[in-house]
Amino acid sequence: MRMTSLFVLLAVGVSGSRAVAGDPSELGAYIFYVESGWNSHEEDARADALEHVRAHLMVHLQAQKPPIRSIPSIERIEREFATKELPTRSEWFPSPINDKMFKVDLRGEITPEQIRELRSIDRMWWLARMGGIGLTLMVVLVLFFRLDDWAKGRITHWLGLGAAAILMTTALVLTLI
Repeated sequence: MRMTSLFVLLAVGVSGSRAVAGDPSELGAYIFYVESGWNSHEEDARADALEHVRAHLMVHLQAQKPPIRSIPSIERIEREFATKELPTRSEWFPSPINDKMFKVDLRGEITPEQIRELRSIDRMWWLARMGGIGLTLMVVLVLFFRLDDWAKGRITHWLGLGAAAILMTTALVLTLI
């Protein structure tokens, strides 16, 4: 793992949390370990650890050539990528906290098949965006000619400006998604 990726990963995390750098296994899977910060509820500690798995996956997927922008949801990460939960640690913290605190450690793993699937999802999003831009272009052109014909050419200039504004707005929105 490159040092910049580890820095980005730790910068994304919550203070008190820590991520252990990953390593490739003999089967080509990328394995890493994360731990949550201390939380007063075990569920919160698990949610924090899952967020750190997601941040670690995001850094790893961005480091791919070409980068993968599609990041799985927390539910999918819990089902597929957080493969093994290590025993939850609990400890009593004295004053001023006076409460039992929990920390969860998770083992994350991403296989080459999962990377291929995420890359295909990324490509499908690109295709959907381009299809949306193309469909908008066709609808705007049809409306432009219909309205221009209906107005008998008196507002052609304003219709052209409106059509260009609609196309540029649609292209901007679809590229930012």
